[in-house]
Amino acid sequence: MPARSPVALVLATAIFVAAVPLAGQEPQEPAFRPTDPGHVWQFPRDHWFHDGYRTEWWYFVGFLSADDGSRRFAWQLTLFRSGLPPADGSPAPSRWAARSTAMGHLALADLDSGEREFVQVVYREAPGLAAFHPFPGGAGGEIARTPGPPGTASRWELAFDPDRRAFTMAAADGAAGVGLELTARITASPLFHGPRGYHEKSPGGGASLYYSHTRLEVSGRVRLGGAMIAGSGTGWLDREFGSSWLAAEQIGWDWFGLTLDDGRDLMVYLLRREDGSVSWASGTLRDPAGDTIELEGPEVEALGEFRPEDLEEGGRPYPAGWRLRVRSEELDLRVLPLLADQENRLGAGESGPDIPYWEGAAEVLSWDRGAVLGRGFVELTGYRTPIPALLGGQ
Repeated sequence: MPARSPVALVLATAIFVAAVPLAGQEPQEPAFRPTDPGHVWQFPRDHWFHDGYRTEWWYFVGFLSADDGSRRFAWQLTLFRSGLPPADGSPAPSRWAARSTAMGHLALADLDSGEREFVQVVYREAPGLAAFHPFPGGAGGEIARTPGPPGTASRWELAFDPDRRAFTMAAADGAAGVGLELTARITASPLFHGPRGYHEKSPGGGASLYYSHTRLEVSGRVRLGGAMIAGSGTGWLDREFGSSWLAAEQIGWDWFGLTLDDGRDLMVYLLRREDGSVSWASGTLRDPAGDTIELEGPEVEALGEFRPEDLEEGGRPYPAGWRLRVRSEELDLRVLPLLADQENRLGAGESGPDIPYWEGAAEVLSWDRGAVLGRGFVELTGYRTPIPALLGGQ
């Protein structure tokens, strides 16, 4: 991938500093709206961007099988929006004044061969660069867009069609030979995490507004090192927005989004301290009838580890394989990665903010019998480098 300019590097660093705001760091007169526990949800309006919040993301993951049965893929497309405080003393508003920065992550893995590519783009919001739209969106229901990697002709786009109840998305890196063009149709009501979607993350006030769309019906085309391949499968959308996130003691998180074959959907969120202990644990379980339970005390035990070959001294290996128990619901699960190395990290010679995290497809089995019960995705952050260190100690 072509190297970015020094200006792009500054913007790239700025977006991540904004993307994981720490709880209790808002100034006396905050530049951003506090996360509102009384937010009134309105759909499809809430699929679009929310002005005034510091951070927002659209996080899609899923599985896709080729129509001819020849290949199986796991995919990720995430678009992050981070608001920038308004400049003081500006003589007049300018359409070129950046209100936010955008970062996009694209990952695609062949689950049979193990081939995997990860691509990152970072741009400021400005005419001809990145754009985010409030409801009812831009042309064709556009939610967000950003150019592809520098030196390529692609454009990364996300839109929603209320009549079809479907998201459309496209992202590519021609130089890396990776891309996707997918439609993801909603099949169920939103799954809210926390009371009315207000998802607390620490005792000190860190919270986001958070919902998911599970069991998306996905169809379209993907490319990984060759021609585009048509296929279909399933997906999961996570939507979060807010203005303060982590407590000072929290260095990262482990997230699980699992769809079980019996019709249940399970989300588990663990925030960790420096010593590896859990600072905050939460979870949501939805049964096949659509009833939701807020989980207390989900238990997660690591079964092994994945140590990248270039792991720096002092960096922690990622856990690899988990026992996940929810005693109140008599759930005892074994969650195993479908590929060992599913780390998102920039390659040698690529410039930009290197924000290493593990984002991977996993299989769900019963703990005792080993029967396959479902599948999903796991996200692990703050292992190579604690998030506060990435934020420069903020």
